[in-house]
Amino acid sequence: MAPMPLPDELSREIGIAIADEIAEGRRDAGRRRILVRAVEPLSHQGAAFTYRLQASTPSSIQPDTPLQLHVPGRARPATATLLHQDDDGLTIQTDEPIPPGVRSARLSSDPAFILEALRRFLRSDACIPGPVAQALIEGRLLPAGVPDPALASRLAADSTLNESQRKAVSTLLASPLTLLWGPPGTGKTHTLGRAVHEWIEAGRSVLLLAPTNVAVDALVLAAARHRPHEAAPSILRVGSASRPEAEPFTAAGHVLRSNPDAAGAVEQARRLVRDGPVAPGTGAPPPEQALQTPRDAQTLLKAFQETCRNFEADRAAAFPVVAATLSRLALSRALQSRRYDVVIVDEASMVSIPYALAAACCAERHVVFGGDPRQLPPICQSEWPETRRWLGRNIYVLLDIEARASRGETGPEVPFLDTQYRMVPGLGEIVSRGSYGGRLRHGRPEFAAAAPGRRPIVVNTEGAWEKNGFCVEAKSWYHYAIIPILHALLGEGLGKDILLLAPFRPQRELLDGLGKDLHAIRPDIRFHASTIHRAQGSESSSVVVDLTGHDPMPTRFFTDPDAARLLNVAISRARDRLVLVGNSRMLGHIVSADPLWQTLRELFASEGDRRPLEALFRRLSRHASLTPLCVRPAPGEPTLYSHGSGPGSAMEGVRLLRRARAPRKIAIGREPVEDPGDVIYRQDTKRLVPRFFLCGGYVFVPWGAGWVEVRSPEAARVLARLATGHLVEDARREEQAAFACPDCCEGTLSVIRTGSGWMLRCTGGAAGCPAERRLSKSDAARKARLAGLACARCGSPATARAGPRGSLFLGCENYPRCDWTGTLELLQGF
Repeated sequence: MAPMPLPDELSREIGIAIADEIAEGRRDAGRRRILVRAVEPLSHQGAAFTYRLQASTPSSIQPDTPLQLHVPGRARPATATLLHQDDDGLTIQTDEPIPPGVRSARLSSDPAFILEALRRFLRSDACIPGPVAQALIEGRLLPAGVPDPALASRLAADSTLNESQRKAVSTLLASPLTLLWGPPGTGKTHTLGRAVHEWIEAGRSVLLLAPTNVAVDALVLAAARHRPHEAAPSILRVGSASRPEAEPFTAAGHVLRSNPDAAGAVEQARRLVRDGPVAPGTGAPPPEQALQTPRDAQTLLKAFQETCRNFEADRAAAFPVVAATLSRLALSRALQSRRYDVVIVDEASMVSIPYALAAACCAERHVVFGGDPRQLPPICQSEWPETRRWLGRNIYVLLDIEARASRGETGPEVPFLDTQYRMVPGLGEIVSRGSYGGRLRHGRPEFAAAAPGRRPIVVNTEGAWEKNGFCVEAKSWYHYAIIPILHALLGEGLGKDILLLAPFRPQRELLDGLGKDLHAIRPDIRFHASTIHRAQGSESSSVVVDLTGHDPMPTRFFTDPDAARLLNVAISRARDRLVLVGNSRMLGHIVSADPLWQTLRELFASEGDRRPLEALFRRLSRHASLTPLCVRPAPGEPTLYSHGSGPGSAMEGVRLLRRARAPRKIAIGREPVEDPGDVIYRQDTKRLVPRFFLCGGYVFVPWGAGWVEVRSPEAARVLARLATGHLVEDARREEQAAFACPDCCEGTLSVIRTGSGWMLRCTGGAAGCPAERRLSKSDAARKARLAGLACARCGSPATARAGPRGSLFLGCENYPRCDWTGTLELLQGF
């Protein structure tokens, strides 16, 4: 019987889900245009150029997505490919260099590109399900095979494997479908690497897949470590590596290894294209060896890039092991056209069902999914249940692995790695009990002597500041409680490498600013802030988990079925120390049968190493009143007071700020205030901004009948923006953004009078930037607002008006009560 493609009904349902996800992505197209605030060149690979971009906003783009990079001074955008992304920015690779000195740029991408490719592959004749893929379609596990006794004896001699890892490798090699369950720190990738080595020795072909380039490279290097002298000829890494150690396995690495003389020529060409010709006497190669012009160098680099692309397309079938991202599988005909004896998908909890089926359809004999059902699920933007059914679930949910395991219905086809090597026992026990039914053991005996019973530090915010802050701009939550708490904990010996985690992006921004402040106080300690979503795969000696939700009633995040998985990711990043900051009342209101919530409640109730807030804040400066504090000089820094739900009226804060010595004084309150004087007053009608005071880089938060003070200038700036940006800065920022040059990304479109009339033309940007457009009525009105123009007669704001023939002029917003007019000359150059 001829092989058949995916069943029509299945293909139709998945196709509809992908189409809906594409539509959701296009509705959110604005987030696909990313402003770049800084550009940092990294070490380059082959003929390509690699850069780290600091983005203005976090992005969510699939790896290997083609990008358009709009660089100042260039008429056309450069083509780039996404290698990696995190909360701070993106790592990209381009075929042409970004000019030195570029400080900003703009990125755009097509959200449909890879999803459309995946849909085409699933509908193509190349996607034919074999027995294993068919079992997945039907939601069935397949019985495990009988392990090879000879393999068992070889594995017994491998001292780098523990007993559960040896059993797992034996199962992988004997079974058609295996779901390797590897909790944090249990050596899952190392185990997969050993299995790959055995398959190569047996003459099998292996396809290694993962959702990110970082995970692919980790898998490649794990396989290579088991073949130290034979790895290079065995493995082809398709696409670009995110880690330098994996570059020898890429097409560029193989081409350069087979032709060592080309390496020097490629490096010279890349330098010439990037830096221009080298002046005589500055170390340039001899004329007979040097490329003569940048054009010669560009020609050589393009030829080398084409050679690498042809190598991937023509030679991939010759390698026993091929590795790529799942996105690359959707895009590459060369990967799709070959059938592999073995397909391994790592970090499988993050892989949606359509990608899992696409991977399984490439396998002839064995399919292995390596991951942890207790960690991050796939990302799905759409809220439509049918879309989430396919794109928001992974293979573990499809096969109901967690429920089967709890009922004891999983056999050797779901091997569980039971020994973790990351966490001290005190932390490992919490993770084991809360997420893995107490099945985890601890594999590093030196931990027992170092810290046998080390418990998490627990800071319970119950009864204090029980109102979350809501950032209107990000449509998410933040809370300033962490600022004084971490300042107070700084002397507790938390270690030299501290990871600050939060579930919400605004809170991560606050933690990032706070980390910079703490590093300025303690330069010997490294701080890094991340959302929990971005933290999977990382680890740190110490981790601070700021639950952020200090309101007794849980926010939507904590009621989501996946919240416990995210918190498992968070607390299992720690090796030695863990700090939990949260509200025990909020934890008590979470209605969930997941045992992790009960474990957390027990930690906050009695089991944790508790730090009462009152004891912590004795280490900080405290004040009964703000009155003597507001007169501190605050050069260059605005002084900001938010009354929130404090006693009395907001007018008290206005009077306080009138005494302040600051260039800009801002007060936020919930009721109208007349005559604020030199204070900028904004009414918080939605009651979103909590009570706090910022002055000269100091943060003051209410505590009891007084205030707690810490110096934290970066955190203060972030807090001001998160809390009050929608009231103070948003309108002006939006007006200014309308006049950012779309071509060079550096200049501003200014009002200029030309022979053709009034125009907006780029000024202050890249030399020769051609950006220009005709001034519209709405443009002129915005410019008048930004310039602060007022009617010369009555003092009302000025605006733009159009005459009978469409000519523009300035008029009073109080028209027809006031008929003042002015010419556009008032806007010239603005």
